[in-house]
Amino acid sequence: MSDLKGAGLFIGMVVFMLLFTYGGAFGWGLAFGAAHKFAPNTAVSGEIIEGLTEDQSKILLNKQVNNWKQAASLQLVLPEETVEISPENFRFHIPKTIASVSNGDTQNLQVTLDPIFAQSLTEHLSGEVKSKLQLEKLKEKLLSDAGQLKKGPLTYSIYDFIPAGIKSLYETQSSFSITRNDRGQLQDYVSEWKEVTLKPNQDFSLLTSIKQAAAVIDKRSLNQLATVLYGAVLDTNLVIKERHISENLPSYADYGREASVDRNNDQDLIFTNPNPSPLVMSLSMNGSTVEAEISGYPLQHSYHSVVEGSKEISERTVIHLSSFVPEGDIQVKQKGSPGKSVEVFRETKDQKVKISTDYYPPTDRVELRHGVEGEGNSAFSSKDAKSSSQDSSSLSNSSGATDSWDAQDEEKKHKLPPIWEGEYDKNPIQK
Repeated sequence: MSDLKGAGLFIGMVVFMLLFTYGGAFGWGLAFGAAHKFAPNTAVSGEIIEGLTEDQSKILLNKQVNNWKQAASLQLVLPEETVEISPENFRFHIPKTIASVSNGDTQNLQVTLDPIFAQSLTEHLSGEVKSKLQLEKLKEKLLSDAGQLKKGPLTYSIYDFIPAGIKSLYETQSSFSITRNDRGQLQDYVSEWKEVTLKPNQDFSLLTSIKQAAAVIDKRSLNQLATVLYGAVLDTNLVIKERHISENLPSYADYGREASVDRNNDQDLIFTNPNPSPLVMSLSMNGSTVEAEISGYPLQHSYHSVVEGSKEISERTVIHLSSFVPEGDIQVKQKGSPGKSVEVFRETKDQKVKISTDYYPPTDRVELRHGVEGEGNSAFSSKDAKSSSQDSSSLSNSSGATDSWDAQDEEKKHKLPPIWEGEYDKNPIQK
């Protein structure tokens, strides 16, 4: 009997030593009943709980849930109103969450919605919106965001939870028109266009669209089309991926709302639909007026574009010396005109985002005067003058998204004294 007791004592000591040596704190806890602590990299809804006991984790998560409920702002945009979703609709199951946590893993809080939420929501809905609403999809999204304790104002559109393509629910989201002062070939293309559906996350390329069309369209008409589409896009949340502008503002366009494309240089107009439902783009012509319209389910926010920060950039006078011009005469070879820069923004109720800085360079005034290069009457050498002219032309901004230049510097450049260039060796009478 004593031998058995001795053997049992020996085995107990061996187990104790193994637990202490190889089990560390966890083994010690098993031996003496100490509280289990979570392993490194364990987290719930972004809250690190490594090194905490279950009770400590519950206290931490309760605090974070209460903070979230106090700060949370959830809104649901309906056809006729915007309703607040109370954070008290969410039931957080913290003990159940803690019980399911795996050491070293990350997971979200388990949460459910109060049944009264669905009942209250349907009281605000009617017609097709009510009958087509995918309620479970909406609840799944709300529970996912709440389970993550997602911060910031959270706004949801009821139309994101309705099947796509129910055209009876479509509304005009934006429209834009221009008045043409020429004939051109736009009519045939507009007739062929009818409407184009832009699916979620789909790109639209104007040049690709033109290649697929049977109608022939000239360059000026193509730029008019680019302008009217761009103007409509500006007043939506469509993402503008590529856009260019003309060297000089066309007569049919306004500053900040002009676009051009170039088939030869692969300069395109490209934009993307970031919404979960499709949008439809249509074109129409009424006499000399061309209009683009974008329709679909109402967007989560109302968008409108504004053009600000207009700055005029003075033209320079470039002087060519020529022995063909009588002394004292000034002959204007090219009339000058000022340039302009503007900034384009897209606004919502709560946000203002810069879309582009559009720069249209000035046109230099070119004068012919009597003289021969080297007579000592040049403000700049011929080389310097050509260099300055090249600097100006390099600022011919074909991209509406260029922000690399400084408008004040440009104003200074274009207020320089006249540039005297070398002898102009052509008779000014000749053309």
